Amino acid sequence: MKKMIIALVALSTVTTVTMAESKTYASMGMAVELIDESDTEISVDLQAGVAIELKGGIFFDNNFGIEGSVSKSIKNAEGSEVFFNKNFSAEADVRTISLFGTYNYRLNSSFFIIPKIGFTHTNIDLNLKMDGDRLENTEDSNSDFSYGVEAQYSLNSTTNIYMGYTLYNLEFDGSSFDGSHLSVGIQQYFK
Repeated sequence: MKKMIIALVALSTVTTVTMAESKTYASMGMAVELIDESDTEISVDLQAGVAIELKGGIFFDNNFGIEGSVSKSIKNAEGSEVFFNKNFSAEADVRTISLFGTYNYRLNSSFFIIPKIGFTHTNIDLNLKMDGDRLENTEDSNSDFSYGVEAQYSLNSTTNIYMGYTLYNLEFDGSSFDGSHLSVGIQQYFK
């Protein structure tokens, strides 16, 4: 029993010290969604979409942390092509949920780079039309390795602006292809 109490006190002390040194944050931004479907059977070139991005995380010390993020298309990636006098069009609604390990590399007191590596679960809802009539509406999802990098600039001790790039994998009807976010936003730190 005495060893158990000592272990609990030690764990409590380590947790308290870690939490005292940690910084949590939340951010909101916009992202341009780029989808490279050139290696798939989707015959319509998709133009960039726009997504809203929400993130939250914690830095356990001045460098290492974890980050969770979600994004949702607010303007779907879309495109159209004409084949045999028929107008084919496609719209892709993409949703992502990600978990990353992060490293904060400070270049000076105001500017820093944050590489991130982790996993992203993607869900794509693809709506195909021919001459305005729905041809197919299908949904597919995938979980895979993802990575990215962010540049941040400190506006003050609790607020940063960021610009980032994240690459993730999309899967549709057995075909795997790249998706990416080019994002900008604002991040708020809490103590």
